[in-house]
Amino acid sequence: MPTAPICYYLPEIKYIILIIRQKYHIVKTKGMTDMAKVSTSISIDSEVREKALPILNKLGLDLSTAVGMFLRQTIRDQGIPFHVTLNVPNAETQAALREFQDMREHPERYKRYSNFGDALKEVLSDA
Repeated sequence: MPTAPICYYLPEIKYIILIIRQKYHIVKTKGMTDMAKVSTSISIDSEVREKALPILNKLGLDLSTAVGMFLRQTIRDQGIPFHVTLNVPNAETQAALREFQDMREHPERYKRYSNFGDALKEVLSDA
């Protein structure tokens, strides 16, 4: 499984040190601000933004620079610069979800209880 890139920003000497797959990449930031800029609007969950800003500030980065770094790394990697997966439930959870869906569609196939105590007694007697 690939490891996530690690980034250190050294504002006093205008360099970024990226550690990607255990290799160091030193990027000089001087001159990056000379590139043509375009205004882009993005929507970010407010809670995520509020949690990220203090971390970025400690790194000497603002949100715009961090997004720019992400986009540059995306170009360099020709893909998302970190491992992205679907959170797929395991086989047991998938079976439970199918059973739950069947219970909703066909409640007549399943035993019903008038109270929680009766259901609990049956579960404990099967244990």
